Amino acid sequence: MKKLAILSLASVVAVSAFVGCNTSGYEAGENTSSSVAVYSFKLAKDDSVLAHLDTVFFSIDLVKGEIFNADSMPYGTCTERLVPVIRLLDGVSRCELTSVDAEGKETVHNYVTNSTDSVDFSNGPVKLSIVSPDGLTSKDYQIKVNVHKVKSDSLVWTRTAMRSLPSNIAAPAAQRTVQLGNTLYCLTASASAASIATTDAPGADDWTVRSVAVPMCRHSPPPEIRFISSRLEACTHLPTAVRCGRIPDAAGTASTERMPTILWVQKKKRMCGL
Repeated sequence: MKKLAILSLASVVAVSAFVGCNTSGYEAGENTSSSVAVYSFKLAKDDSVLAHLDTVFFSIDLVKGEIFNADSMPYGTCTERLVPVIRLLDGVSRCELTSVDAEGKETVHNYVTNSTDSVDFSNGPVKLSIVSPDGLTSKDYQIKVNVHKVKSDSLVWTRTAMRSLPSNIAAPAAQRTVQLGNTLYCLTASASAASIATTDAPGADDWTVRSVAVPMCRHSPPPEIRFISSRLEACTHLPTAVRCGRIPDAAGTASTERMPTILWVQKKKRMCGL
């Protein structure tokens, strides 16, 4: 009898130890975050959507309740019919994915009863709602499938960031801008007119514009504007030094304002006048 009692006691201890080692760690009535945790997330293989789709890595933020792929899928990847593969605690009482279409209409997918249903991820994040086996704990996640908005290694401008030349000439044929002290001078010209614009704050796009009289070569196309050195050594494209002179007004009278003198030179580099 003594040996039988010892064997019975050993059997009870062994069974208890076996049960303890195989428990999931979740007990009914416990309000734990692990009961509603997402242990892994990926998308099912579908080569018609993307080769190796099932290897795209998704990050899971259990604190913020966010699931996302940090490395976006290639530009143009269709995400309208993707099958999520989610690993949860066995026995969750509810697991639903709520997606929206282009018009904002919601569609609820029951993952517990149909884990192979495709979900539309193309109209923003999909909500994943999980309820623990005992129904006491719940948590919502936002699942976002990121796709590149432009082609890789490409530069895309969505708007034109430029300003028109400060001039009262509708279509200038030539222009040059120089700086003297803190003032910028922008000279624009057509075949029959010239305009000078000045500013101390080009970033503010605050220019003072007026017409000026500049000597022109007769019977020639609109001249090119070239700068020459203070020694007037040559009318070439290379020198960038300028000398100071007077700005003529529209009547041709020299004003008291000073600016770098601009020489008008034909393409053959013949000086036409100052």
